Amino acid sequence: MFSAQVEESTGKRTRLLPLYFLAFSGDVFLSTIIVSCTLVGSHIAPAWVIGLLGSTFYMTYLPMAILGGRVSDRIGRRTSILINAIGCIGVSILLIVWGQSSLYILFASELATGFFNSFFWPSIEAYISEMAINEQEHQTNVNKFCLSWSLGYMIGPFIAPVLDDIGTLYSFLILLILALVIAFVATVFIPRFVPAKKGAPVPNVSPQGQDHGDSGGILLTMVILTLVIVTYNFATTFFLGVFPDIGKNPTYLGWSGFETGLALFCFGAARSITFVLQNRIKNDTMISGILLALALSLSAFLFLVTPNFVAFCAFFSLSGVLSALVYSMTLQKMLHLPEGRGQSAGIFESGLGLAGLLSPIISGVALDIFATYQAAFITVGTISIIMSAAAFILLAVFSRRK
Repeated sequence: MFSAQVEESTGKRTRLLPLYFLAFSGDVFLSTIIVSCTLVGSHIAPAWVIGLLGSTFYMTYLPMAILGGRVSDRIGRRTSILINAIGCIGVSILLIVWGQSSLYILFASELATGFFNSFFWPSIEAYISEMAINEQEHQTNVNKFCLSWSLGYMIGPFIAPVLDDIGTLYSFLILLILALVIAFVATVFIPRFVPAKKGAPVPNVSPQGQDHGDSGGILLTMVILTLVIVTYNFATTFFLGVFPDIGKNPTYLGWSGFETGLALFCFGAARSITFVLQNRIKNDTMISGILLALALSLSAFLFLVTPNFVAFCAFFSLSGVLSALVYSMTLQKMLHLPEGRGQSAGIFESGLGLAGLLSPIISGVALDIFATYQAAFITVGTISIIMSAAAFILLAVFSRRK
């Protein structure tokens, strides 16, 4: 069972609404800046550089997420969120002034965003987890959080390609507005609350879905969950960091900005709808998450069947459903690990960061070498399958030893 730390249950539920709004706004900002920078860079750099640009955010986010989560455990959630908001205001101004013509500014902006976001996401995830008073409420809170950021992730990749056709400056102006809104909401609506370092006590989840207390089981659980979330983000970061170039580039698909944005919108919409429905789904075992990660990996090969726009929208929708199921299950179980909530959330976000760093680089290189979008999808699908298979093997070894 969870313990109440600050106030009564009704107050906690009310106070979570600003957190959900921050998650929504934060991912509109994040997805917009990554897609916008990718599209601006595609006009002035080769494909392998675009892949590198698509992963730049994660170069700083990967090593900083665990540290940012631990810092949040000490200084409080609001302070950590405000660090991100102030930093993103500066990044937005930098892009407005110089971002339309300088590749160096695009790289610097994404590096800075990754650094500041490492304080933001672990803080929100940890705070939402801490506000739950029982297991059912914990699952509900996590799913509402997932829905919130997924709606933001749905909007950003849609508007960025459309605005790129009009003028990228408008995307950068939206970034500034979002950063200012995040700063305002955090200042006014997030309380000054510094949680205990270990957070509220929660049941621990073993690879077999049962409580455990041994350090070996905890470590193995962490490794398996990390592999699953890396599989998830390896596939989905490719959609955000490299596919906009594939969609709009005449060498590959040659779609308009609206078509490219709509295809990515289908992915985000399907994921968001799945988060809405997911409160009715309970994943009790680790094997379900691994199998879903494997299915997500295999979905990359569907894009090889046909370049038809409608078919791509359908494939993106299927991938969105699978990604929602994988993400929510993994986050819920990671937040049950007996660490400080911020630290556990930081480990989860670092797993996302590792995949986000590698996926655009590797797929961008494949795109540059083979000059076909099919090669990029094959590369992403194959590597994702290998990682999900590794998680399955670790689970099988643990089960046999038990």
